[in-house]
Amino acid sequence: MKILFIITSLNYGGAEIQVKELSTEMKLRNHKVAILSLIQPHPDFDAYFRSKSIPVWNLHLKPSQYNPLVIFKANRIIKKYNPEIVHSHMVHANIMSRICRLFVRFPVLICTAHNISEGGKLRELAYRFTDYLTDLTTNVSQVATDTYVKKKLVSVNKVKFVPNGISINDNKNLEISTTKKLNKEFGSNKNMFIWLAVGRLSLQKNYNNLINAAVILKERSRKFIILIAGVGELEENLKKLVFEKKISEYVKFIGLRKDIKELMLFSNAFVMSSAWEGLPIVLLEAAINKLPIVATYVGGNKEIVIENQNGKLVPPNNSESLADAMFEIMNFSEDKIRDYAENGYKRIISSYSIHHVVDLWINIYNGLLKKI
Repeated sequence: MKILFIITSLNYGGAEIQVKELSTEMKLRNHKVAILSLIQPHPDFDAYFRSKSIPVWNLHLKPSQYNPLVIFKANRIIKKYNPEIVHSHMVHANIMSRICRLFVRFPVLICTAHNISEGGKLRELAYRFTDYLTDLTTNVSQVATDTYVKKKLVSVNKVKFVPNGISINDNKNLEISTTKKLNKEFGSNKNMFIWLAVGRLSLQKNYNNLINAAVILKERSRKFIILIAGVGELEENLKKLVFEKKISEYVKFIGLRKDIKELMLFSNAFVMSSAWEGLPIVLLEAAINKLPIVATYVGGNKEIVIENQNGKLVPPNNSESLADAMFEIMNFSEDKIRDYAENGYKRIISSYSIHHVVDLWINIYNGLLKKI
């Protein structure tokens, strides 16, 4: 099969990581794969795809500056590559791919949304009015898929839930020195309970909620630290809030990290305080790395975190409930921590491995091609 993935950006985010996983696995299965990014890819992604001999084109757009004329450049690339399947990801790429179909012919178009909310009424209207141009719209969580149908953003007979997938890697080869290195970096010790949070410093991730929970948690226990990995537009505001709340020794912003797996192996548990979500790949990573999870009850979080099996789910925007759940896990016995870890790992293996998800996609691709 000849597949073109179109994506809004190639940076450190869930949708981008998923396209990386899908394209790599498809290439390993001897399908011809290429990628078109609307925005200049991050150098790390550029280097990665070159190493895998996966062509990457980009339209050189800047974030939040979308020029409709790039549609014609995209059309030239699509026409030259001549794919059997165009599979777009994220709202801007999805809408552009649909409009491209007005000007250039290709057999199949699939549009994948990666969130329960695409950012406002105008984007929702764009989905609704261009729905006829796509063969299938998918979303990465069942609850988001149901929401799209309820809002009439998609035709009920042209929508499907397909989860994100994750590579299942062996962690045995990670250096033993990782723990010593990170202990030295963060000034932690074996008596400190280490929480990890990963994600862009944005409204969606609602780190204000987590910071306020840390204030509450500090009154119950002084033996914890929360590491927040990520960058974003709210970084200065969040750092200021931590300073004002006098919890700088408990909440540390550690920036954009390339050692997330090592951080997960170093940490005791994972926390997500989001206001809304799709199906966060970082939760899949936390579970596969055997971390108990506390997450807000939004989007597809409840499809990964099963209450009292591998984690705790709390209402969004409720710092007290978030602090309660974190405190409960901090006081688990070693046996209970181990049970939560194993339950989460088994769940990911059975339902979210990249091999399983790529099998689903290949069946979908073949099914749509047969209808032509």
